[in-house]
Amino acid sequence: MPLDSRFRLTSAQESADFLVAIGMQFACPGAPSAEFLSAAQIVLQRWVTLGLPYAQTPDGEKLFDPIELRNFAKRADLHCGDPFWREAMAQSSKRLVLEHHFPGEDWRGALPAAPPVAGLLKPRRFQLRLARWFNPAYVPQADTARLRLPAPIEDAALSNLHVKLIEPASDRILRQTRGPGRLEVVVSSSGDLRVCAEYEFTVRPSPVPAVAPQITAPERELWLNGQEGYIRLTPRILALAAGLAAGETDPWRVVRRFWMHIHDVVTIGILRYADIDVAAPLDWLLGHGIADCNLSASLLVALCRASGIPARMTSGFPLFPAMPTYHYWAEIWFEDAGWTPFDTFGFDLIRRGEDSPWRDLFWGQIDYRAKVECLPRVFAGHSPLRIPPHWHMRAAKIDGGGQLRLENSLTAEPVFIDDIACMSLD
Repeated sequence: MPLDSRFRLTSAQESADFLVAIGMQFACPGAPSAEFLSAAQIVLQRWVTLGLPYAQTPDGEKLFDPIELRNFAKRADLHCGDPFWREAMAQSSKRLVLEHHFPGEDWRGALPAAPPVAGLLKPRRFQLRLARWFNPAYVPQADTARLRLPAPIEDAALSNLHVKLIEPASDRILRQTRGPGRLEVVVSSSGDLRVCAEYEFTVRPSPVPAVAPQITAPERELWLNGQEGYIRLTPRILALAAGLAAGETDPWRVVRRFWMHIHDVVTIGILRYADIDVAAPLDWLLGHGIADCNLSASLLVALCRASGIPARMTSGFPLFPAMPTYHYWAEIWFEDAGWTPFDTFGFDLIRRGEDSPWRDLFWGQIDYRAKVECLPRVFAGHSPLRIPPHWHMRAAKIDGGGQLRLENSLTAEPVFIDDIACMSLD
């Protein structure tokens, strides 16, 4: 099957390396790397027979797109029963969660049928190191450059925050500011456009509200807004919310129906945002049946708002030392509990529609996070970058942590690169 000309092409060797990174190293710790690569090459050959798109060089070498590889793993499992996603990728992600929640324990054997209860995790202190390189080609031409880095938000779940700016050097900084969710420096554009900071803080995954939860009428109106980012209350979304609620008035039961429906109809994968209908992004999601963490959380928020339940988007860094990355989740307002987190990450650990406790890993609870956005009021943003119309996000494991790249989908050129390192200090 031919590849779309927009796709990024990588060799079969690079593609095999990619499969090892996303599905084998954590699922089969300790196995020889040559054994990994041999198994990954067999998977690639098998997927080609199942319809995996590829390009071909004049001498016959097959070239693959990493995004297609990641998404095809799910499609091959759902439609063809291929075992790679279920036996390798999903197991890797589950092991990542378990090693994060129970550091020092050995999870090389069979994994439990049910996940740990995130809400029972004890407070822990973390160090998060974030370094962002800005591609000058996507920074407006000027004598100075404004470089922004996300920063943790202090709230009931995250406290005792200490911030240390490591780069750029002090003699390059013309101005430095810090606000909720962001750290910003202005430097001369003639040097390297890189900023690095180290954050230390304490996280309480399930803080108890100090006072009875309440929101004001303007706040309620803000978090019922039907036109915010990818949250668009189109006729299709309104009809879906009404049909799923079907006369139920208890907010918890209504949200449960939304939660189950999203899991039953949506596959979690990687998106190319230029493909999405910006006027009705959630209609596009429902039509294609695929979403990333941003769009799946947006759908949950939209269904809640369509039913008169205040909800909002949040984002930040899950503090997995083995693979830190950036992530989105939803917070929903309940009169008896206040703002409560819901994260569809568990949907990526089991098959779509499967009844498993792992689906509810982050139902009404989350684990250790450094939140940097609480939309629409507190946001980090990518200023001053010019984001190309065709872009995607790509995460990878690197020595010492994880790397997140916002790439131009047409050229594979990075717009910015985040190197993320995280460690527990307890």
